[in-house]
Amino acid sequence: MNSTLIFGVIDKIAKTPGKNDKQAILETAMKDEQFADVIVRALNPFITYGIAKRFPVVPNGTNAEFDSSTLDLLNDLASRGLSGNAAKEALGEHLARLNEHSHELLWRIVLKDLRAGFGDSSVNKVAKGTLPVFPYQRCCLPKDAKLKEWDWAGGVISQEKADGMYCNINKDQGSVITMTTRQGNPLPVEKFPEIEWEIQNTFLPDTQSHGEILVEVDGVIAKRAIGNGIINRVLDGGDFLPNERPVFRVWDQIPLSSVAPKCKINHAYSSRLQVLLKQLQALLPMHKPSEVTPLFYTGKAVQLIETRIVHSIKEAYAHYLEVLRRKGEGTIVKKKTAIWKDGTSKEQVKLKLEAPCELEVFGWNDGEGKNADMFGSLKCRTCDHLLEVNVSGFSDALRREIWENIDEWTGNGKGGAIITVISNEILLPSASNPLHSLFLPRFEERRHDKDCADSLERVFAQFEAAIKKLEDIE
Repeated sequence: MNSTLIFGVIDKIAKTPGKNDKQAILETAMKDEQFADVIVRALNPFITYGIAKRFPVVPNGTNAEFDSSTLDLLNDLASRGLSGNAAKEALGEHLARLNEHSHELLWRIVLKDLRAGFGDSSVNKVAKGTLPVFPYQRCCLPKDAKLKEWDWAGGVISQEKADGMYCNINKDQGSVITMTTRQGNPLPVEKFPEIEWEIQNTFLPDTQSHGEILVEVDGVIAKRAIGNGIINRVLDGGDFLPNERPVFRVWDQIPLSSVAPKCKINHAYSSRLQVLLKQLQALLPMHKPSEVTPLFYTGKAVQLIETRIVHSIKEAYAHYLEVLRRKGEGTIVKKKTAIWKDGTSKEQVKLKLEAPCELEVFGWNDGEGKNADMFGSLKCRTCDHLLEVNVSGFSDALRREIWENIDEWTGNGKGGAIITVISNEILLPSASNPLHSLFLPRFEERRHDKDCADSLERVFAQFEAAIKKLEDIE
C-alpha cells in the first residue's frame, strides 16, 4: 500500500462514525505491512521527531510517494541525528516533493496526530502488541490500603482530585513539548499556547509531567462534562472561544527517558514534588508553603494541584469534605515516601463518597458486544420519578438470570424489582436531562423485602448521612 492509499484509508476511518465500523476497517488495513509501519511511527508514544508545529512548505508539484528516503528521514528525526534548523530544512525539502496526500500524511506522522479517531488501544485490539501501552499510575481505594499504618504524625500529602481530562506533558531533551492523553493519544500543542509557553519557560528538559487539563469559562473552572466537551471540540479541529481558557493542574513529574511499560521511579514523592515546586517557583506566583496553607500555585495556565499536608485520617477526610462541599470530585492522599510505578499504587489512595439508595427497575436498555443478545443496563428510578438512571455492574451469571426473568424484574408497568444501587454523586438536572441522575451507579443487591423505592428526598438524605459519617471519623 503506497502513502496515498494509506492516507485514504486513514481518512476513511476518520469519516466513519461507528466505533465497530472503524475497528473493522483498521483490522483489515493493519494486515498491510506499509500501513502498519505508518501506524507504529505515528502512534508509538516512545517515538518522537523533535518538531511540534507545522511550518510553511511550498510544494513543487511532483506526484512522489513515500520511499526509502522518507523512512530514513523519520529515523534521523527520531534518533535526533537531525535536529533544530537542520531537521526543519530536511523535512521541508522532503515535504515539498511529495504529492498532496503523502505530504499531509508525513506531517501527521511527525506531529504524532493521525486525526483518525483511534489510538493505541484500538490498534492493539486488532493487532495485539503492536504498540506499547503508555505507563500510568493508578490510585487504589481505602479498602485496599492500610491507611491506619501510614506515618500520619510525619505528615501525609493530600491533593484535590482534579475534575478534568488527564494529560501527560512531555518535554524532551531538545525541549520539544508534546501533550498526550492517558492512552498516549496526542493533543494538538498549538491549541494550548499559554500552557506550552509556561512549560517551555519553567519545566526541565527530559521530563514528563502528570496532571489534568481543565477549562475556565468566564474565569470559573467548568464541571467535567462541560470542560471535557470543550476540549473534545478542540481535539476535533475547533478552537477555544474567547471566554474559554485551558489550564493544566500538575501533581507529579518523572524523567521522560525513564518512561517505559512496567517502569518504576524509585524517588520518594516528596522529593519529586519539591523538584516540581522549584520549577514552578521560577515563574509562577505562589502562596507561602506551610502545613496549614494550601501549596497552590496560581499561574495563568500551569498550576500545582491543591496540595496540603495532613496529620491524621480525620484531617484527610476534612480536606476531602471541603472539596466535596464546593462541588469538587474528591481528594487523593499520598505517602511522602511513595515511589512512581506503572500500575496501581497502594501508596496513593483515592478517597471517595459512596452512598446507597433503593430504586425501582422499570425497563432495560439493549446490550452490545458480548451482551448483544441480552440487556445492557436496567432503567431505574425513584418512587416519585424525579430521578432516573441506567444501572449496570452485574456478573455474567446474574445478567443471564435477570434476562431470563426480565418481565418479572421490570414489572411490565406494574412495579418492578427494588434494587440497592451504590453511587458517588447525585447529578442535578441539566439542559440535556430534566431529571436528577447518579454518578457511577452500580448494582449492589435485589431487595426482596421492599416493594417501594426511595424518593429523591431520601436519596439526598442518604448522601448527607454518608458525609456525616465521614465527619465523625476519629
